[in-house]
Parts: sequence; structure tokens; C-alpha cells
Amino acid sequence: EVPQEDMVFDDIDGNEDPSDTGTDGGSAKGRLVKTIVIVVVVLALVLILTEVQRRVRITLFNKYLQKVRIKDKIQLYHHHIAPMFVRRGVVFRRQTVTEYSVELQEDIATYVSYVFYARFGPDTIEEQQYQEFVTVYHEIRDKFYQDAKWLKKLYYRYVIVL
Repeated sequence: EVPQEDMVFDDIDGNEDPSDTGTDGGSAKGRLVKTIVIVVVVLALVLILTEVQRRVRITLFNKYLQKVRIKDKIQLYHHHIAPMFVRRGVVFRRQTVTEYSVELQEDIATYVSYVFYARFGPDTIEEQQYQEFVTVYHEIRDKFYQDAKWLKKLYYRYVIVL
């Protein structure tokens, strides 16, 4: 007995229409939609992961702040906002409090005095003074956000994590 051969042949020349064989070769429009959906899903996942990372970093920072002295808390807050001062051309180079405040060109004498006191003064900062510093810090941070373009806002939000 001779086995019966399969009579299905491959389309070597490319003469057959994909609809004739019953398989869908996929239209260009369908592939484009599928690619767009994949790109959108990947971007959404990246954004979600970035936001989760930001929230975790903020939570860890706040837990760490609970353990340190008030003097160190003020220095840590200043450490976060100092890069934005540098981008505006303001760098601490052994100036006095008033010279540094004038260089910043804003009414932030309270902020600067607390930063200098936390850095160079004794450890006698009270909780009320610390809350006053945090309020001024948030005002300065909000002003940076207000003046920044949307791309810098994203950078401040996800890279610097204010």
C-alpha cells in the first residue's frame, strides 16, 4: 500500500489571495490599531509605576523625617529645594542671611534664616518654628511649580520629588 499524499501546497509564488485560504493576513489598519493600543498600555503602565515609586519615596522620606531632629529636618527640606535655587542662579557662597535673601529676590527671609540657623546654630528649634518653616517651604515650592513649564513640573514631581 502506498500512503496517500496531502494535496495542500504552499503558495510559493504569492499568487493566492489571503481571503481564499481562510486565514487573515491582517490589514494595515488592524496592525496600526493594535500597535497604538500596545503603546498606550505600555505608557499607562510606566506612568502608574512612576507614580507608585513617587508615593513610596515620599512615604519613606516622611517616615525618616519622624526619626530625625528638627534641625536636620530643615536641612533635608532645603536639600530638596536647593537644586531649583541653583537653576535660578542662586548658590550659597558664604553670604550672610540678608545677602542670600536679596540674591533670591523673593521675600523668603524666614526660610533663609531657618536654614542658616539649622545649619550653623544650636539645636533649639521648636515645633512651632518648624511648622512656620514648612509653611514657607511649601509656598516657595508652589511658586516654583507655578513658574515652571509642564515638562519641568513633571521633572520636579517625579525626579526631584518635592
